[in-house]
Amino acid sequence: IQKIFNQSPFDTPKPIELIIGLMNLAVKDKDIILDFFSGSATTAHAVMQLNAEDCGNRKFIMVQLPEPCDESSEAFKAGYKTIAEIGKERIRRAGKRLNLDSKGLQDSPDLFNSSNQDNQGNQENHGSDNLDIGFRVYKVDSTNMKDVFYHPSELKQDQLSFLESNIKDDRTPEDLLTQVILDLGLELTLPIETKQILGNTVFIVQTNALVACFDDKIDFKIVDEIADLKPLKVVFKDASFKDDKDRINVEERFKRLSPETKVTVI
Repeated sequence: IQKIFNQSPFDTPKPIELIIGLMNLAVKDKDIILDFFSGSATTAHAVMQLNAEDCGNRKFIMVQLPEPCDESSEAFKAGYKTIAEIGKERIRRAGKRLNLDSKGLQDSPDLFNSSNQDNQGNQENHGSDNLDIGFRVYKVDSTNMKDVFYHPSELKQDQLSFLESNIKDDRTPEDLLTQVILDLGLELTLPIETKQILGNTVFIVQTNALVACFDDKIDFKIVDEIADLKPLKVVFKDASFKDDKDRINVEERFKRLSPETKVTVI
C-alpha cells in the first residue's frame, strides 16, 4: 500500500500474501469473495492480483462503513475523508499497477501520484484487456419509492400533490435502474450502456436483457425505438408518459412490435 500511495494512508493494512494464501485454501476460480470489513480493500487487491497470476475469474464484494478519517492523519490531509474513499482509490491504483505489470511495463509516477478526486470514477485502460480491474460503487439506502400506502382515514386533501409521483424527488435515473436490476434478480456486475435515443436517455443492460427509460413526457416514438431492440424486459416509470392513453396502451404496443418483451412500469 505504501508503494502505490507513496505513503501509508491506512494504519493497519493486512498483507496481500496472507489473503491470497487463505483464498488458495478455500476459493475456486470463479468464486465471489465477500469482505464485510473492507478497510483499505486489501481483499480486493488480493483478488485482482491472484486473477492476474493464474488467469482466474474471481469477483469481490467489499463492504465498508464511511468511517471518517482522523483530521490529523496523512489520509485526511491527502484528501481522503473516509476509510471507504481510501479503499476505492486503492482498488483503482492497484488495478492500474497490475495491468502495467501484465504488460511488463515500468511504473509511471504520473499514473500513481494523481489524487483520488482526479481519479474518481475514471477507469483508464492500461495493459492486458483480459485482466478485469473494473468495479462499481454502491451505497446502501432506503427504497426509491414514496410511502403511498395509507389507510383511507389518514388521507388528506393536501397530500394529493405529494402522491402525484410515486418516486422520491431526490432520486436519479441511475438510482431507479439499480433498484430495477435488483428487483428483477439481475447481477449488478452486468455491462450497462447508456444511449441517447430521440433525445431520451435509455439504459441498455447486457445487450438486450433489460432496457429502461425513466425520462419524463416520453411518447410512442421512443417506445417504438425501444421495441425495435427486442429486449427481454423493458421498464418505464409510471409518470413518464406524455399522455395517459400511452401508459394504458404501452403493453399492447409491445405485444404487437416485440411480443417476447416483458413490460414493467414502476
